[in-house]
Amino acid sequence: MKLCPVICTGIALLLKGYACAATSDKIRIANEDGCEIAYQKITDSTVMVISDTIGKAYWHSGVTNYATCKCATLTIPSSVFYEEKVYKVVAISCDAFWRTTAFRKIIIPASVTSIKPYYVDRPDANPFNNGAVVAEIEVEESNPSYCSYRGMLFSKDRTILYACPPEYQEDTLILPKGIEYLGCRSLTDLNRIKKIITPLTVKKSYGLNFSGCKELSEIIFQDSLQSIDYDNFIQCPNLKTLILGSNVLDFIIPQSQLFSSPMSITIRTKIPPYSGFSIPESFNNSVPNQKENMAQSVLHVPRSCVTQYSLAPGWRLFGSILPIEPPIVTGAENAEVSWVQNFSATGYEWVLYADESRTRLVMTLVFNAFGNITELRLGDGFMSAPAARRMLPAVQNGEADDDDTPQKRYAEYYSFNITGLRPGTTYWYSCRSLSDGRVIEEDNGSFSTLSDGTTGLENNVYQGSPQPTEAGEYHDVLSPTDGQQSGTALPVKTIENGLLYIHRDNRTYTPFGWQIR
Repeated sequence: MKLCPVICTGIALLLKGYACAATSDKIRIANEDGCEIAYQKITDSTVMVISDTIGKAYWHSGVTNYATCKCATLTIPSSVFYEEKVYKVVAISCDAFWRTTAFRKIIIPASVTSIKPYYVDRPDANPFNNGAVVAEIEVEESNPSYCSYRGMLFSKDRTILYACPPEYQEDTLILPKGIEYLGCRSLTDLNRIKKIITPLTVKKSYGLNFSGCKELSEIIFQDSLQSIDYDNFIQCPNLKTLILGSNVLDFIIPQSQLFSSPMSITIRTKIPPYSGFSIPESFNNSVPNQKENMAQSVLHVPRSCVTQYSLAPGWRLFGSILPIEPPIVTGAENAEVSWVQNFSATGYEWVLYADESRTRLVMTLVFNAFGNITELRLGDGFMSAPAARRMLPAVQNGEADDDDTPQKRYAEYYSFNITGLRPGTTYWYSCRSLSDGRVIEEDNGSFSTLSDGTTGLENNVYQGSPQPTEAGEYHDVLSPTDGQQSGTALPVKTIENGLLYIHRDNRTYTPFGWQIR
C-alpha cells in the first residue's frame, strides 16, 4: 500500500484517511487497520518499531503509547512505504509498547528478526510491559528468530522466554519444558499471575524478572536453576513463597528486593549458596523493614544441612531454619522419623499406635533433651518389637562471629529409624515435647508404610493438578480418582536430596508433572 509520499517535517498530513509524520529519521505510518505505528530508520532500507511518543520520555506518567489507536489487535506490517521507498520492518525497540492501553493482541511478522535489548549482556526483549494491557503475542510461523506459544514470545527454538504479556489470562503460569533462560523482564508487570512454575530445564533467570507482579505469591524453580540475578523481585509485595533447586550457586539476598513481608523460602542446595552478604551483614536496598521481615521468615533446607545454613553469612539471619523433608519418610517395613528440637524441652516422647482411636499402643520411645533414647515401652498393637535407631547427633552450641557476637542457637533435628513395621499398614503417632514431665508441645498425625511387592499405597499418592504436555495440552500426570491411577501401579513418593519425586510405572516425575527419567 502506497502511503504518504510527501515529506512530513513536524506537520502531520492526512492522505486517503492515513496519517504520517516524520522528524529526521523517525516516521509514523498507519498500518492497514489505520493505526499509526512509529518507526525509526536503521538503514536506507530498514526500520524499527519504536515508541509513538516521539520527542517525549516514554516513561513519563502522563504519556501513553499508541493512545490514538482504536484497534483491539495490532498487526505490525512486514514493510512500509515512505517517500517513494519501501522499508522492511526488521526490529522492535525494547520500549515500543510500554504503557500501551489500546490493543490486547500484537501480531509480529516474519520480517522482524530483532527486538532491541535493554542490556547487551542479557537476553532480553520484552517491549510489552510497564502498564501495557497486551494479553496475547502472535508470531508468524515463518519468522526465523521468534515463535509464539500459548500467547508468549520465545526464541525460535523455545530455549529463551522473551515475554509473557502483562494481561496473561491465567492465575497460574506453568512454563513449558525446554526453556533454558528467562530473559530480562520476560515476566515483568504480570497483572493476574499468582503462581509461576518453571520446568526442569531453566538454568538462569536474568534481571528484573517478576518485578512489578503485584499479585504474585509463589515461584517454584527446579533443580536445573544455577543462577538468579539479584534484581528479580523488585515490587513483588505479595511474594510469600520461593522454592529453589539443588544446584543454585549464588542468590544475592541484600539486593534481592525480597522480604516486603515475612516469607517462606525453600532451597535444596546442600552447600549454602553465596548470599552476597559482607561482614557485618547489611541491607542496602529500599525495601522497608527488610531485615526485620527476614528475621520473621522461614528457610527450608535439606535436613542434613541445617547447621551449615545456620552458620552461613546471610542465611543465618532467617528467623527459623527447618528441614525440607517431611517428619516421616516410609519404606515397606521401616519409617524414618524426625522432629525439631524444642529449646524449652527437657525431654521428648514419641508414641506409635496401630489404630486411629489411639487405643492399640505399638511402642513408646522416650528421649532426653539431647535426643538420645532413654526408654522403650512396647504395647500390644504389633506382633513383634520394632527397633529404633538414633541417626543424627545432638545439638551443637552456637559459636561466636568474628566480632565476638554470639550466634543464635538454631534448632537441630533429631531423627531415628524404626524397623520391623508391617508393610502396607497405616500407623498413628504423637510426638510430644516435655518440660519436667509436662507436655508443652504436641504433634499428631499418621503415615502408611509401602505395600510389600508393590509401588505404594493410596496414602502415598501425590494429589497432582493438571500439567501441560510438551505439545501444550493439559493432563493429570498423577491425579488419582478414588486412589486409583490410569497406569498399572500406584505412584510412590520418595525424598532424594531434599526433593520430592514421584515414581510410577518405572518412570520418575517431579511433583509438578515433569518426567525426568
